[in-house]
Amino acid sequence: MYGLQQPFTIKTPDGVVFDLTGYTVTLYLWDEAGAEFSLVGVLDGDPTSGICYFTPTVTEFTVAGKFRFEVELTKAGAVVKTKDYIVQVTEDRV
Repeated sequence: MYGLQQPFTIKTPDGVVFDLTGYTVTLYLWDEAGAEFSLVGVLDGDPTSGICYFTPTVTEFTVAGKFRFEVELTKAGAVVKTKDYIVQVTEDRV
């Protein structure tokens, strides 16, 4: 997972793709102990697609486990947040 782009498609509550034009996208994560870290997203070539990518490094996921996350979208001082989700990170078996 380290160094590999992880794509996300941002959608409205109605399931419509969210136009990311002009937005900064930040992924906030919390481990099971509540420690927080964040990753800044890179938008797809066409921000109207709603697709952004996050590329974790070795310092972001130091242990396997469940992480709570949300995505924050910022544009001209306005902030939009997604609901919380859970991602399961497993040990590398290589």
